[in-house]
Amino acid sequence: MEELLFCYLQLNDRTVHKDILRTFTDTVAALRRRHMAPKPKSRRTRRRQPKGDDGGNVGEVEQTVASS
Repeated sequence: MEELLFCYLQLNDRTVHKDILRTFTDTVAALRRRHMAPKPKSRRTRRRQPKGDDGGNVGEVEQTVASS
């Protein structure tokens, strides 16, 4: 990134250097935020809540297991 920044600064007029620097600063800040943000859990690791007050089908599964 540093090499690319210097290349942009070298190729462009001094009047746009502040804009180039601002853009690079914003880009680096966004990349750091993205890297530091907690990763969301996969949908596969989430457990489903039982349906209804009685636990939904949970009782049926327990009965099937108990009767085996």
